[in-house]
Amino acid sequence: MRPASPLIALAVLLLGAGVALGGGSGTTTVEGGTYFDYLAPDPGGPTDGGIRFGFSGVAEVIAADAVLVPPADTNLAFLGNGTPTCLAVTREGGAITRIEFVAECNVSGTVMRVDDVFGPGGDAYIIGDRLAAPADFVEGIPEFAALIGVPAASGGNLDVVFQIDLATGAPSSFIGQTSVTGPVSDLGGGDIGIGDATLRTAVIDDASRALLEEAAALGVDATAVIVGLGTFQEQGDPILQIELTVTYSAPTPVASPVPTAAPSAAALPDTGSAPAQAGPSWLSVGAFALLVAGWLASALTHRRRQSRV
Repeated sequence: MRPASPLIALAVLLLGAGVALGGGSGTTTVEGGTYFDYLAPDPGGPTDGGIRFGFSGVAEVIAADAVLVPPADTNLAFLGNGTPTCLAVTREGGAITRIEFVAECNVSGTVMRVDDVFGPGGDAYIIGDRLAAPADFVEGIPEFAALIGVPAASGGNLDVVFQIDLATGAPSSFIGQTSVTGPVSDLGGGDIGIGDATLRTAVIDDASRALLEEAAALGVDATAVIVGLGTFQEQGDPILQIELTVTYSAPTPVASPVPTAAPSAAALPDTGSAPAQAGPSWLSVGAFALLVAGWLASALTHRRRQSRV
């Protein structure tokens, strides 16, 4: 049967760490998200009760004399099969012996789109096996498309912290967070793609858009951290506000090689050897030969004159 309220859109898997709550023995853990097949125990019978956590959870026995701390004794019957909550569950001897609402729980899980969860045509986004968000709800509201649709498309996790109204066991507020990293693309109509995910124009503020456009122009990957701040209307429907934080790393410039100038003579190292002497040029040799020839001709002429006398 299709859930009556979009509260189921906040389904998540608890990162279940054991916590010590209340007195007595046994092991106590916090179960976050939703539960199914709740049957109240009856100590007067005595008759055991039962409960199942998550879509693929195993049915567990609630001991006939289990302690159901108010308002769990009455409200567990109304919150099952849809509304997320936080329960401290104590187990002992193979049965649940105590259940009470707790004020807060941390939840986390992967997100997958699954067909026919609520019957033929009732597709949903399954979050950590603990709850499902109707597909038309997620895909029709930009804020939930960012918080739930983005991790479904990118394969990321959705992490949520629930605040619970202890007077009723129903959630009063929540903070969800996911992130996506990838190349940036303009999808038209103001929508922007990051990797395989889409951010609708309604959730992109001016500063985030400017950073995404810069990353696209540089051809580098951007990271968008998506934080959802949620509250609930009186009728139980969630209201979600999205805050984006966008970052990217500019490409590292590649330095161009700088040409190396030839070293000057003054910069050459001194080898310690004497400089080579330059040899005589052909011009100086020729001049010397002419000088000698002139001197010999003058000497011969002088001798001839003396012999004639």
